[in-house]
Amino acid sequence: MGRAFSALSGIHSRPSSLIRTPPIPESHSRRVCGTVRRLKRTVIQRLRVLGTIEGISFLVLMGIAMPLKYGFDYTHATFWPGLAHGILFLLYCAALAHAKRVLARPIGWAVKLFIAALLPFGPFVMDKNLKCELDEGANGD
Repeated sequence: MGRAFSALSGIHSRPSSLIRTPPIPESHSRRVCGTVRRLKRTVIQRLRVLGTIEGISFLVLMGIAMPLKYGFDYTHATFWPGLAHGILFLLYCAALAHAKRVLARPIGWAVKLFIAALLPFGPFVMDKNLKCELDEGANGD
């Protein structure tokens, strides 16, 4: 029994220099880096598109539906634009949380974009900053 145990323990006591791992081809690392770059680019593009659509829905709600409801006593004018804006705002918040996590940005970055989404024309102002980030990422390749 002692002999069998010592034979088995010898298997696990090999020096790590004898264990060979296959080298990772250079094209694989390039492919992974390219995939990560594309993912980050896609996340920023998604945030920009959702921000633009959400900003337009907010302007439609404030500029068309609210005046119809309160100025012209058309009480149902805000239902569909309000519903659409609410869904788009939630999608924007989800995309913002995903972008913060994938891009590993600080919480201040996400808070700034969130507060901008609460203001009229805020998403359009922040879109300019996101476009600059996207262009910097493309130039950094």
